[in-house]
Formats: sequence, structure tokens, C-alpha cells
Amino acid sequence: MKIQKIALALSTVLILNPALSIHAEEKNDARIITGESKYETILTASWGTEHGQLQMSHNESPGVEAFTIDNSENFYLLDSLSKKIVIYDNHGKWIKDLPISFCDYPTNIAVGDQIYIQDETGEVYALNHEGIIQNIISLPSMIDAVDISDLYIKNDQLYMKTAQGISYLLNHDSFHETTSIKEYPKQKISPLGENSSNIEFSYLTDEVTDLSYIKVAEKVPDTSMADWEFTIQAIDSYGNIQGVTRLPYEQCMSAATYNCEISKNGYIYWLSLTNEGAKIEKISLGTQYHSQLE
Repeated sequence: MKIQKIALALSTVLILNPALSIHAEEKNDARIITGESKYETILTASWGTEHGQLQMSHNESPGVEAFTIDNSENFYLLDSLSKKIVIYDNHGKWIKDLPISFCDYPTNIAVGDQIYIQDETGEVYALNHEGIIQNIISLPSMIDAVDISDLYIKNDQLYMKTAQGISYLLNHDSFHETTSIKEYPKQKISPLGENSSNIEFSYLTDEVTDLSYIKVAEKVPDTSMADWEFTIQAIDSYGNIQGVTRLPYEQCMSAATYNCEISKNGYIYWLSLTNEGAKIEKISLGTQYHSQLE
């Protein structure tokens, strides 16, 4: 798919071919990609140490390391400094806090029939929904805990993904390597072409449409090395872009955390750490977005 760049006075609009927009069989606006991308704020959890609040650090580790979504679209925010999970419903109402004081510094979370927490020590704790430990899985010696970039549930099974793009199926104490989008030839993924300097940071997969969502960084021209533009791009099985949005990373206090997750219903949610608190927004991808790139 070709991307047109149209220069404006203050910004650029990138337009994808609307004829290639994705429409799922079901009437779910999360999967209808058309027009300009949109954001809707679902909740903002304020900074603090009370119930429903989160702790924030300005150091390299921001304190709020990750979040995830259950099948009811409740949000589980991982507060690594306070060692607790803060749970909100999909209307932004606080439900409860779950203490996880047994962790040294929790870094990843996934939710299915159980809640799974990965600690920096390498253990993965399986908890019931009251926060009681049901099982502990230790990483094999060949896997370093700092290389784990994500825990996720797919087809009711727990997977772990490394920074090197390798995914593992976790089954009690056994680990089975699975495939990854990073194993596809780079030139088949249009924003990560062979001659491109773009960087892929992470990806998500929609189990209904089989679209992959990748987070891509592009260097903003004539700026410092630290100034990048981040986008979420929906990629079909042929490597073509089917939808896109720009992540407004300039609102973040910490560049260390701007995580994205996709729900069972196909909605994409973004976590950013702002002055007001940890903000979760629902993203509707579009065929165009305002860009800082020339």
C-alpha cells in the first residue's frame, strides 16, 4: 500500500488507501478503519499511595511498568513501586487494589483465568483473582529476566515474549518456542523495509482479524537523536499497512512507558504516564494521521 504525504503549514497528514480499509464481519467499530485516527480517554489514575492511586518515579524505571486487560475489558495496572495491582473497570471506576508484596520488582502482567506477574528475579507468579499465589514458574537458565518484554494470553494459554522477538508458550515448568512477527522477512513489512531506518518496538495480534499491530519509531528530521515519532500500524498477512495512528508521546512524563494492549473485542488501548497520572486511552486507527515528519 502506498502512503501519500500531504504537506500542511504546521504538520503532515499521512493518508492510506481507503479502499483497503478493514471491515470485520461483525459490527464492531474497533475494527472499522476509516478516516482520521481518534483517541478517547478511559481513565486517569492519579499519583499517590492511596487506594486506586499509583506511584511514579522519574528514574529509568518509571514505577508503572505495564498494564493488561481482561475479557470484561477491566484494566490491571502494575504498580511496581507500591507492589500492587490497581484494577479499574472499562468506565474508569476503581474496583480494587491487589497487593503483590512477595515480588522484588514486578515488570510484566497478563490476565486470564489467573493473574500472571513476572518479577525481575525471573519468577512468574500465577495468582487467583483474590491475589493468592497458585503457582510459581521459574525461567530456564537460557532466558534472562531482563530480556522479557511481555507476558500475554492467547487462546487461553500463557505466552512470554523476549526483546529478541522470540515467543515462548509457558505450561507449568515447560517452555516451547513459537513463531514471531519478527521472524518474517523485514522487507515484507512495509514500514520496516530493507532500506528503512525505522525501528519496530513491539507488536500485538488481533485474534479475530489476524491483523498484527506494530509500534514503529521514525526519526523526526532536524532534531536531536532522542526525538522520534511513534506510530501504531495495523499490518495484514502480506505486510501491508491497513490502519495507523500517531502516539502523542509528547504528553508523557516518562519515555520509558507508553504501552499498548489489544482487548478481545479488538480495541487498542494505550497507557501513558502524564503529569495528571497514568492515563489509559482507547485508540481508533485511521487511514490518515497528523505527522511531524517531513
